Amino acid sequence: MGPNGDPLSIVGDETWEDYAVAATVTFEQPTAAAAAADAARARPRAPPAPRAAPRGRRRPARPPVSAGASNAAVFAAPCNAADGAQRFAYDAATGEFSSAFGDGPGCLTTCGCTPACIQTYECAYGGCGGGDNSSYRWTLARGGALTVAPFPGLALAAYPLTGSVALEPAAPGAAAQTWTFNAATGAVAAPALGVCLSQLKPSATYGAVCGRVGAYDGFAPSTTPAYCIALYASGAWALLVNSAPIATGNATSAPFDPRAPHRLALSLAADNVDAYLNGALLASVVDGSFRAGNAAVGSGWHPAQFDDFEVTAPYKRPETV
Repeated sequence: MGPNGDPLSIVGDETWEDYAVAATVTFEQPTAAAAAADAARARPRAPPAPRAAPRGRRRPARPPVSAGASNAAVFAAPCNAADGAQRFAYDAATGEFSSAFGDGPGCLTTCGCTPACIQTYECAYGGCGGGDNSSYRWTLARGGALTVAPFPGLALAAYPLTGSVALEPAAPGAAAQTWTFNAATGAVAAPALGVCLSQLKPSATYGAVCGRVGAYDGFAPSTTPAYCIALYASGAWALLVNSAPIATGNATSAPFDPRAPHRLALSLAADNVDAYLNGALLASVVDGSFRAGNAAVGSGWHPAQFDDFEVTAPYKRPETV
């Protein structure tokens, strides 16, 4: 019911706790063909057969929807008014966001009861808690927060660097949770971030080193349960916790060469998480989301090479950061 995950090579043991993991990454910009293949891979797998509607409920008949037609993963992508995958309709009376992307109508919903996974799915299909997807009443508040009835206290958040969206604890005024809807263009946009909801995954060229990786199903992940330091071909970097950026920046003020080898390292000791690039400390945070897990390297759907992979004792944390 979700998109295929990006490639991730996992080694080690799920009981590993405190350690440092490092690797040297070299990658190239994807070709147009690779970008098209990336978008195709982002389409979710065929859904299971729809369940019968609950007794006592009647809905207008809909035309049959073929597998994969009305369902698509939802991402945050640069706004493009001509992109049909970014066109939605909103019924304020019912709170229903719908899209005609594909061969049939689909409603904005979560992947089952998983708030970290957002998708469109056939509107009459059984949703979280047994109701159909049209019972997912979305409310676009005056301040821009986009909330949904089954998940009180959470609001839709966008992460442009990774292209992901998820329901997160509501934070009034947060740029990542401030949305608008344009009925003329159909765009559901986060204006401060320059992104719109999209049913096509934005292409991203990056290499990552990860630690304390938990259970990961590459066929249908909503997030990567781990700490990761990711370096992008643009020269941007991000320290990710469960796929959400917790610290970001640029690798250098000089022109960045994505084809040159770059050393990524992640040091984990208790709740201390330190990220390094080419021996320089990028970020130090205190976070207790993950206590143990495997080490890994990963990338987007593009050529990438990793060398000199190693797992050692945690690095000595600098006195000041």
